[in-house]
Formats: sequence, structure tokens, C-alpha cells
Amino acid sequence: MDYRQEGKHGFVVYIPSMHSPEMAPDGHHAVTIYTIAPNNLGKGSWDERREEMSRKLIAEAEKYIPDLNKNTVVRLIVTPDDFKNRTHLKHHAFGGVAPVMGKKGLPHQTPFENLWFIGAQSESGAGMNNVMEGVWRAIKKMDNL
Repeated sequence: MDYRQEGKHGFVVYIPSMHSPEMAPDGHHAVTIYTIAPNNLGKGSWDERREEMSRKLIAEAEKYIPDLNKNTVVRLIVTPDDFKNRTHLKHHAFGGVAPVMGKKGLPHQTPFENLWFIGAQSESGAGMNNVMEGVWRAIKKMDNL
């Protein structure tokens, strides 16, 4: 896949205010649009090109949501670099930690008292069955404390 297509190969539109109306003022919606993006750009940095890339992605989305750009009141642009900084990783992985063959996910029991980590990015791995089993194992560990 050529990641330089700025959303032309597909993107996701998520409208959280459809199920949580308090996420936007009355008469408005909160809309999230995202696409697959490279960790590092071939030319320039994410900081330098964030506005450009945002415009290109919104232009693709406007093919399905007319006047999206014109009707946007507030825009927050989050780049792969922003994800790397927020998650303290060297490589971004939107939606979770990038899987590596043979490497387990993060352990259920964290170094913080009473804080447990469960889900697809935990030691149980991805997939509904793995997550359900992982939750069961984490609860058993909690019971043994």
C-alpha cells in the first residue's frame, strides 16, 4: 500500500457525539477522521506538514460529507509524532502497541498498586477469546494478592 495517498486508500469516520451527545454543543457533532499513516514522512516532518495532511484527508472525507471543512468549528490534528509522544514509544501504533512476533504484550499487573492492564494490547493478546481469557487470568491474579 502506498501511504502517500493521504486517505485515498481509505479512512475511518467516527462520530462519538452520536452516542455521547455531551461531547459537542447542541446542534453540533464531534467527528474523528483518521487513516493509516507512516511513522516518518519521506519529506518533511509531521510538525511541518500536519496542516497540509489534515487538509488532504478532509478533502477525501468531503467526498462523502459535503462541506465538512466549511462547517468545522474546532479542529485538533493528531499526528503519529503526537501518538509517539503521548505513549512514550519510538514508533507510533494508532490503536495500540504495534505487534511484534514472539513478543508478549504488556503485563496485566502494572508497577502501580491496584492498576491492572487488560485488553488486546496486554499479555493476553488480541482477539475476543484472548481478551476474555486474559481478563479471567488477571482476576485470578488479583484474587491471589
